[in-house]
Amino acid sequence: MNILFFSSIFLCSCKNSQENFELLYFNVNSNLLNPVFADSAHGFSFCPPKGWNAVVPETLDRVREKMKKEGTFPGCGPYDVIQIFSDSVKMNFCILSTCTFPPSKSRLQEKIAFIDEQMREKFSQYPIHPGKIRLGSWKVLQYRILTEHQVLFKLFFLDLSNQWIQLDYAIARSVYNQKIESVESSLGSVRFITKREKGGME
Repeated sequence: MNILFFSSIFLCSCKNSQENFELLYFNVNSNLLNPVFADSAHGFSFCPPKGWNAVVPETLDRVREKMKKEGTFPGCGPYDVIQIFSDSVKMNFCILSTCTFPPSKSRLQEKIAFIDEQMREKFSQYPIHPGKIRLGSWKVLQYRILTEHQVLFKLFFLDLSNQWIQLDYAIARSVYNQKIESVESSLGSVRFITKREKGGME
């Protein structure tokens, strides 16, 4: 099965200059989106793909507890799962979360290198396609990973001083071509909704 790229998101590469975040725009089809979900604590909002609804509180609590025990990358602070959205058969889902960088990673270049190293190590057994983009005013590291059964999109929003916001999409390979337009529309719906702290990004 051939996996089609996003129409624009994977044109840029981490091989470029570390300051080169390409500004991208997406064609947003509102008919393919759920209502806006807003995380006012971090000034972030987006629309999940249509039919991808928030999981029940018991599931969210269970995942949060699991992630607290497992953690994320070495040396990072707590991994906070804000919300999970899934389709009715649990084949496809997205997760909104935040995490804190290690104290030693204060400059933008250090943060980019840290995430890239951790991602390549974590998914070393799979094809991984990196890129750097700008969604509105957000600097974003993004990765596309092909596993046996899923296509994963992992986006790291870097405009918070010591944290990143993470938006993960997982799509079953069997329905990828039918779902990718709604995921692209979801990415195009990302907005910042409050003034965000921007220290530490020099």
